[in-house]
Amino acid sequence: MTNKIRVGKIFLIVFNVIYALLALLMLAMGVYLARKHYILIEILKRYNKHTATLIVNLDYSIKGDDLLCIVVLVAGSAAVLLIIFNVFSIYTKNTQRMRILGFTLTMLCAIKLTVGCLFLITAQYPVEVKSRLQSNFNRYQDNVRCAIAQNYIENEHDCCGIINYTDYYHLNMSHKPDSCYTHISDVEKELKRDGCAKKVKDYYMARITDIGLICLLVGSLEVFGPISTFFLANAMRTATNTVVPTSV
Repeated sequence: MTNKIRVGKIFLIVFNVIYALLALLMLAMGVYLARKHYILIEILKRYNKHTATLIVNLDYSIKGDDLLCIVVLVAGSAAVLLIIFNVFSIYTKNTQRMRILGFTLTMLCAIKLTVGCLFLITAQYPVEVKSRLQSNFNRYQDNVRCAIAQNYIENEHDCCGIINYTDYYHLNMSHKPDSCYTHISDVEKELKRDGCAKKVKDYYMARITDIGLICLLVGSLEVFGPISTFFLANAMRTATNTVVPTSV
């Protein structure tokens, strides 16, 4: 039984090291997503006068990212705390606390697997983003704010139109706005070839699918945490309850 406990401790300590690295990875992803969403909010504040409607619509299109970001940050922080308590419980041989930690680890694994699936679902939002951009673009000639918003998007993301520059022909506009051109010099200009739908999608949705897959991978690997914790807790409890016969 002593060897069983020793093996369990070694296995659990190794797991805690891996778990710490995974927790840092989750925190890094949370910071990355927070920065992405912060940039979007800053755009809304800075250009609220002319682009509020469009930016709010884009924000709505990726409405799940801010909540998922918070979940990832909380999960990563909770994992760090659990590692500290887990190591402390091993050295104090507190099997009751280890069991509680085991159940908590199980819940965290389930949360991360769920978040991973939600990120993969969120990655499908570019279709909605394109629809909202197109709706704004269709009102280019009728609404000054829509025109200013489209020009801003084109300048900000180095793009022209929605699919490409030919979208302006559908609006019966023979002359494209200056925002559709890249000014190489004071005189020379070059037409931007990429459409804004792809550019905006790449900017706001970059790495969402990758992060979803990482969350699923992390959650799958962390399944070994509860298993090893319950294994060691049971081994220590059995060893404690074993009555060693005394010689007469």
